[in-house]
Amino acid sequence: MLQEELQMKKRALHYIRIDLAMKGISADPYLRIEEENLCADIRAIERELGIAQTPTIPERRAQSAQPRYEAPPEPEPVFQQRMVGQQTKARQADIEHQMRLLDIHRRHLGHLRAQLRELGAYAPPYVRSGADEQMSAIARIKRILRDMCQAIDDLPGDE
Repeated sequence: MLQEELQMKKRALHYIRIDLAMKGISADPYLRIEEENLCADIRAIERELGIAQTPTIPERRAQSAQPRYEAPPEPEPVFQQRMVGQQTKARQADIEHQMRLLDIHRRHLGHLRAQLRELGAYAPPYVRSGADEQMSAIARIKRILRDMCQAIDDLPGDE
């Protein structure tokens, strides 16, 4: 008799949860109350029968809020030392790359300024805009390098 009642209540709970899932936020608040009541009834019957108990709604919410994975173990000190070495190598490579870019942009700006001096007022607009772009690129690279705590010399004509 209790087994049949348990099955009937579990079936009713299943249909209520389907309704709640379909209606979402706009679901009738009485459905949630009915869901909690059915869970309490099912737990009481399961306790009476001595079988595994279905978790209550707050228990299920607490379980779903817990992370379902474990954090990876901390790396060993030797591995950490290797990682630090790799990071410094990568950082050094980034600094060298930015320094090469700075040199390239400075040379290009020098060529554009030479064209501006030769052509004067007859210089095409792309030469002027190119010089402006090179100056902004140089300023950006200097800012990046200074953020990396590198000493950068300000040459006359960079800005």
